Amino acid sequence: MTLLLGRESELGMLRRLRASPERYGSTLVVAGPPGIGRTALLTEIARADDAQVLSARGRRAESDLPFAVLADLVQPLRTQIDALPPTQRSALEQALALANGAGALNPYAVGTATHTLFDAAGARRSLLVLVDDVERADEASIRTLMFALRRLPAGRATVVWAGRDVARLDAERAGWARTVLRPLRRVEARRVLAHRGFDVADRVLDALFDAGGGNPAALLAAVATLGPAQRSGHESLPPVLPVGERLAAAWTERLAPLDAAARTALTLVAACRRPLVEVLDAALAEAGLDLADLDVAEWAGLLRVAPDARYELSDPVLRGVLLHAVPQATRRAAYRALAAVSSGPERAWYRDREAGPGSPAAEQFVRTIVRALNSGDAWLAARWAEQTVPRTRTDPRLRADLELSLGRAYGCLGLLERAQATLVEAADTVRPVDPQRADALLVEALLPATLNGDVNGALRITGQLTRPAEGLLRLHSTHPTTLTCDVFAVDDLLLGPPVCPEPATRLVLARSCVYAERFGDARTVLDRPGEPTPVTLPALLLTRAELDRWNGRWASARAAAVQAGRAAEDLGQRHVVGAASAFLAYVEAACGREERLAAHVENAQAAFADADAGLADVVLSAALGLDALARGDAGTAASHLDAAHDRALEGGITNPSVVPYAADRVEAHLRAGDRTAAEKALEWLAGVADVSGREWQSAAAARCTGMLAGTLAEAEEQFARAERHHRRTDTPYELARTLLAAGEALRRFRRPAAAREPLLAAERLFRTLSAVPWARRAATESAATGARASSSGGRESSERLTPQEIEVATAVARGATNAEAAGALYLSPKTVEAHLSHTYRKLGVRSRVDLALRLARDGCLE
Repeated sequence: MTLLLGRESELGMLRRLRASPERYGSTLVVAGPPGIGRTALLTEIARADDAQVLSARGRRAESDLPFAVLADLVQPLRTQIDALPPTQRSALEQALALANGAGALNPYAVGTATHTLFDAAGARRSLLVLVDDVERADEASIRTLMFALRRLPAGRATVVWAGRDVARLDAERAGWARTVLRPLRRVEARRVLAHRGFDVADRVLDALFDAGGGNPAALLAAVATLGPAQRSGHESLPPVLPVGERLAAAWTERLAPLDAAARTALTLVAACRRPLVEVLDAALAEAGLDLADLDVAEWAGLLRVAPDARYELSDPVLRGVLLHAVPQATRRAAYRALAAVSSGPERAWYRDREAGPGSPAAEQFVRTIVRALNSGDAWLAARWAEQTVPRTRTDPRLRADLELSLGRAYGCLGLLERAQATLVEAADTVRPVDPQRADALLVEALLPATLNGDVNGALRITGQLTRPAEGLLRLHSTHPTTLTCDVFAVDDLLLGPPVCPEPATRLVLARSCVYAERFGDARTVLDRPGEPTPVTLPALLLTRAELDRWNGRWASARAAAVQAGRAAEDLGQRHVVGAASAFLAYVEAACGREERLAAHVENAQAAFADADAGLADVVLSAALGLDALARGDAGTAASHLDAAHDRALEGGITNPSVVPYAADRVEAHLRAGDRTAAEKALEWLAGVADVSGREWQSAAAARCTGMLAGTLAEAEEQFARAERHHRRTDTPYELARTLLAAGEALRRFRRPAAAREPLLAAERLFRTLSAVPWARRAATESAATGARASSSGGRESSERLTPQEIEVATAVARGATNAEAAGALYLSPKTVEAHLSHTYRKLGVRSRVDLALRLARDGCLE
């Protein structure tokens, strides 16, 4: 059972075949490479089924021996052969070498005899026929079995063919069900290892995955070669992990026909971490070879060219087989050739591989790892740091520096939980010799904790700080107990020196100010002089997008989020890609753009397939709830918003300003007719607002109280209170929602004249924001009061700009020169000039002053 994790779909498919052969058929074809678990699956199928099992497998030594597989398969039915009609019995006995034949063997008679034998046996007890390694089975057995089994009545037998290469069965033409066994996922691999008694560190599991690509046999073979210190991550792993003798033998058999040049070329592919065609072309030339030497491997099915002009080995296991099979000199020559055509950190990586483990000192790599991280190659930085950290056990400061880079690399890769754990562990290691460095590492650990929605973990980290106030900057206002304290921490950090190097402090502080509703301070931090590193640029852009959304600069917010997603995609920061998509989904939900919303939700879900969703999961639920509420589907909205609330509380996120769904949740329940649920939701929101004193939270609670008010006087009092809070902060969308709710309430209390002014004001704000469904609702309500329909107005001019055009225009309108804008946005000056030219034409402006005025009018600029 150990290797059957993740095989539920295949077992379920077989159960359906057994239960309803008339509907689903009676034959299943299972494909998968060596070691993937085909044999284990067939064994479990045979063990769990109450049918009579007939099993056999193809063997290369017998592939030219006619009817070898058939002989093994019918062995349990040998006693029933005598009951066959004489002609059929004689043919089958001759085929199985049980008797001498009088003449040439008749294949049709053998097939008929096999059919009769299976039919009779299946009538007494259903058969389960299992044939493994079909690519090695003899042709006579395959033809006979296909002839006999196809003609059996439904229910007589269920057939499972399995093999590495099942093309000879032509399953599609036969109409048979077919499945390909997938590699294990990481969580399944960890369970497999635990079942076998192996407890490995996360970074070691990554290395095992790189070696075997989730192949169960390769996973177990590799971990068995590691010592306890290697499995715990305290000692370095070998550069290439073995895949086991059986797997190696299976692949070596396929490599045997290749000549020396093809093997050497294939080894270069295995050694290359980014096997782009252009890279390999240069590396092969350096080694005295060319791309033509890979043709034979491609024809043999060992290699393929992906659509992105990248060579891919047909199975990840093949990499370990190739690098183990060749002499050490050949392997080093491959790394040397790759180093010759590479540059920067990647060249250093290949030179390290060429030199072998342990030869260079760990100190030499710290700067190179940092350069790899800052250049956006988080994968390279993480792998290199993982292999270098075990060499630093005697130097806690050096180890802390490496683990800082490792934690940041994990964060860039979206492995937020691992990033947090690595940084906390690094702080524990270095604290006895350098408490200040330990505090800096803990502050760094607060970022992935908060991005992942782990507020309880963030609170634990804060408690470990030597100066706890510094930790509150990252907790901002995510927990009620910190709400009255975090203002002082933020003020200290705005005025005093950073507790961790720029630009990490800048990012931490800016997000803290946004969530503490200190929008002016947040903008001051984001506009500080100094360029962000490429690694922090996506998160800083996304923080600016959040700030602009609160402040009603939605075009600018959308542009910043798009830029953040693109930059994160280039850097491989899947969690930021997902967070940017979730943010855009929320904005499009408010604007009523359902197609864009659906696309962003899909993108976010795809991005989080291999990364921690954390806070973005709450944002996605909030976006779907807001969309349903805007469309008038209150029941669906309440369901999504309750899900957002539950996920937020699970992560310890009890600050409504982090993801502003709380007021929508009250409104959704109220409009769905569930007043009790609405009152309960309001009770939670009002309770947090009373503790925090935050302006938006207090305004939202007052708005919802006014919506639930039973008298006109109470409603007017609560809406007036909400407006007072709104006027003290820059949140135009939230103000418009309050004005709309106030107008609706006044109409409900039969005060149409009084309702007209707030409804018209709400409509104007919504149109300025392009919040179309809310503008329509306000227009409908105001029309019912007798007000004249307003013009559409809006922000159509700025909406015509692309996200990058908005970014460039905003930077220039703030006073930056073309060169300064190019440096800040990582663009060339010519690109900035081109974007400005397009922007001037689209907006119909002729100068930078006109541009600034237009952007300010449209809410993209202060």
